[in-house]
Amino acid sequence: MRSARAVLAVLCIALVSPAPGFEPLHPDDRAPVQVEKRVKDVIHRLGVAIKAKNLAGFHASPVMSAVFAHQVTAAQMEAAFRPLIDSGVDLTALDKAHPRFDGIAQVDADNQLIVKGGYASDPPTLFEMRFVREGDRLGLSFVDVHLAVAPKSDAADLRTILADPHPAKGVAIAPAEMRAVRAAMHAFGVAVNHRNMDEFLKSDIVSQIWREHQTAAQVAADYRATIATRGDFTMLDPLEPVIVDAPGRNARGITEFTGYYGAPDARIGFRMGFVEEGGSLRLINFSIAPPKRAAR
Repeated sequence: MRSARAVLAVLCIALVSPAPGFEPLHPDDRAPVQVEKRVKDVIHRLGVAIKAKNLAGFHASPVMSAVFAHQVTAAQMEAAFRPLIDSGVDLTALDKAHPRFDGIAQVDADNQLIVKGGYASDPPTLFEMRFVREGDRLGLSFVDVHLAVAPKSDAADLRTILADPHPAKGVAIAPAEMRAVRAAMHAFGVAVNHRNMDEFLKSDIVSQIWREHQTAAQVAADYRATIATRGDFTMLDPLEPVIVDAPGRNARGITEFTGYYGAPDARIGFRMGFVEEGGSLRLINFSIAPPKRAAR
């Protein structure tokens, strides 16, 4: 068994280690029936732990690899899944549901079995799990379970901001937060101009989590009405957006900013959600409301 160190990230925890790899997998480890059984077992045990607001049982359960459990404490695991715990989600409600997989399970160079997919819950529950063989059993070496936050092209609750003839003057936010908001709008504007949402997903401001769980085609479908307007949102680049409420982190660990751009001939409302990745804010959801002519 190779040496390893654990890394904690937003909503997920992973085991990262140098070569050599883990033990070779068995031929039937990738069998769809066995993969689904393991995923459902992980989701059930995690759901029980989240309902109890105590990850000790999950940490000590047979679904964990010994090396992972040794390197990551139950307290660290609880901190990593705190957004799910605080959200009040009941993952055990998925016990009778069948997960949908993003293709067949893959095996990487380190002999990790990689499984990605989700459940058709509301909101969707997405997961990525990696399993390693330890003798006669498989155990987790990585687990990411989170609730999907779908982007919206015309959030109805943003329309009140646009309809108000005397909108709020806004609140001050940190310079890094303002740069993130402006960078997100710029990246979106460039992609709309090019009719290419792949550019948007690949932009530096977009989080890895969003990239992993949304295709360019899905994003283009979400924003099809906005793209169809042929508006040039890069014209907002010189303007500083107005943030109407103090940003706050929600139960999913997402910091949200709601505001508008006071363009010369219109106001454009938005809501953006960011997570921290690599010490920087990265976009995980984005809503934009169509322009509203400013009152004269």
